[in-house]
Amino acid sequence: MMNITSVQPRVFNPAFVPIAVTAVLITAMALIAPDTMTAAARTFSTRFMARWDVMYVNTFSILVVAVFAIAFSPLGRIRIGGVDAVAEFSRTTWIGMIFSGAMGGSLIGFSVYQPLEHLQHARLLFEGGANEQATANALAIYMWGFHGWGPWSLLAAAFAYASYNRSDAFGFKGIADVVIPAPYPKSRTFLAGISDYAGIVSCWFSSSVGLALITQQVAGGLIDSFQLGATTKMLAPVVSVVMAACFVAVALTGLKSGIGRLSRYNFILAHLFLATVFLLCNPTELLWGLGSSVVAYGKLLFTLPFILTGAQDEAVRAFRLVWPASYMLWWLGMSVIISAYFAKISYGRTVREVLLVITVVPTALIALWFGVMGNAAAAILEQAPQLFEDLSASQAVYTFLNQLPAGDAFAGFVLLLSALFLITTGAPMIYVLAEFMYESVTTPSRGTILLWGVALGTTVTVVSAQSGITAMQELAISVSIPFSFVYLALMIAFLARIALDRLRRVSEE
Repeated sequence: MMNITSVQPRVFNPAFVPIAVTAVLITAMALIAPDTMTAAARTFSTRFMARWDVMYVNTFSILVVAVFAIAFSPLGRIRIGGVDAVAEFSRTTWIGMIFSGAMGGSLIGFSVYQPLEHLQHARLLFEGGANEQATANALAIYMWGFHGWGPWSLLAAAFAYASYNRSDAFGFKGIADVVIPAPYPKSRTFLAGISDYAGIVSCWFSSSVGLALITQQVAGGLIDSFQLGATTKMLAPVVSVVMAACFVAVALTGLKSGIGRLSRYNFILAHLFLATVFLLCNPTELLWGLGSSVVAYGKLLFTLPFILTGAQDEAVRAFRLVWPASYMLWWLGMSVIISAYFAKISYGRTVREVLLVITVVPTALIALWFGVMGNAAAAILEQAPQLFEDLSASQAVYTFLNQLPAGDAFAGFVLLLSALFLITTGAPMIYVLAEFMYESVTTPSRGTILLWGVALGTTVTVVSAQSGITAMQELAISVSIPFSFVYLALMIAFLARIALDRLRRVSEE
C-alpha cells in the first residue's frame, strides 16, 4: 500500500508564520540579554517546581502506566495507516532511527558524566546505606528512561493516528481535528493554534540546545584528539557550521536514502563501541554493576519524588528543584519534534508497537549505557579521582577513554560517532520542522528543508558563540510548563476519540 505522504498535496499552513516569528524574537532576546532571560525563566520554573514538582513527576508516572495499559488494550491492535498498511522501514532501521534521531549523541557523553555527577546525590539520599554507584546510575536512568520516552510514544501515536488513519493535518492541528467535532471549526482552530504555539516554540529552544550540546561534545573531542589550543566555546561555532551543512545534505536525501541508512549504521557502530568497552573493563564486575543499577532503578521508578520530599539536606532540596521535574519538562519540550519524527517513520506499525518499542527499547539501551559506562568510569575514578575534578559533559567521556588501552583510537572513534549522531539528530529535526509548514502529512520540499536547515544551523552557531545555551535551556523548560497542560489535555481528548472510533468500527462490524 502506498504511503499517503507520496500523494498528499503541499498546502501551506498560515499559522506557521506567526509561530516562527515568535520563536525567532524570543531567541533573539535570549541571545541579546542571556542573563536577564535566564534569571526570569529560572525564577518562573523554580517557583513552579517548588510547589508542584512531586505532582508533576507523578503525573509522568501515570503516563508511563497509561502507555502499557493502552498498548495491551484492544486499542493497541490498531495499525497506523489502516489494516493493509505496510511498514516502510525494517525493525532494525526503525529502532536505529528512533535511537539516533532522539538522544544517541547526547547519551555518549552523558553516560560517563551523569552517573559520576549523581554520586554525590546518591550519598546524600541514602547516606551510604546502598550501593552508591548503582544508585547514581539509577538516578541517571530515571532522568533518561520511561518518564521521557513514555510521553514521546503517546504523542507519536497521536500524531500518526491523526495523520495516517484519519488523513488529518500533520501535528497538533491534526489532533485538534480528531478531538473536536467538525461543526466547531473555530474551537478546532483555537486549540490547534495554542498547541502549535506552545509546542513548536518549546521544541525550537530544546532542539537548538540539544544540537548545541552535541556540538560542544564534538568540539571537545577535536580539542582532545588533536591537542588544539582552543576552548570548546571558540571551536563549537565552527563545528556547528560544518555539521549544519552535513545534516542539511542528509535531510535533502530523504528519510529512506539518507537519514534511515545513516541512523542504522550509526546505531550499530555505537553499540559495537559499547561492547568493546564492556570487554575491556572487567566484564564480570560490569555485569554485576549493570544488574544492580537496573534493580536500583526499579526501586526508584515510582518512589523518587517521595524520597526527595522527605529529605532535609539543603543539597538534596537543590537537587529536587534542578533535576527530576526539570528533566521531565526538558523531554516534554523536545516531544513535539521528536514525536512527530517517530510518527513519520511509524507508518504500518501497530499502536502497540509504537508505544512499547519507543518506550521500552530506548530505556533498556539507556540502562545498558549508564550501567556499563558509568560503572567503568567509576572504577577509574576510585583509582584516580583527580582526573574528574573539573568534570564537564563535553570532556568527561574523552577523559575516561584516555585511560583505556588504545585510548586515542577510542577517543577518535567517539568523535566520529558524535559527529554522526549530530547529523542523524539534526537532519530529522529540520525535516519535521519543514513538514510542520504544511496542512497535511507530506514530503517537504527541498526549499523548506534548506530554509529550516539554515535557520536551525544559524541558531546553534550563534548560541554556541554567544554562550546562550543556559538561557535557551531555561527558556525551553519554562515554555514547557504551559505546554505540559496543553499536552495532557490533548492526550486525554485524543485517547477518548481513538477509543470512540474503535467502538464505532466494532459496532459496524
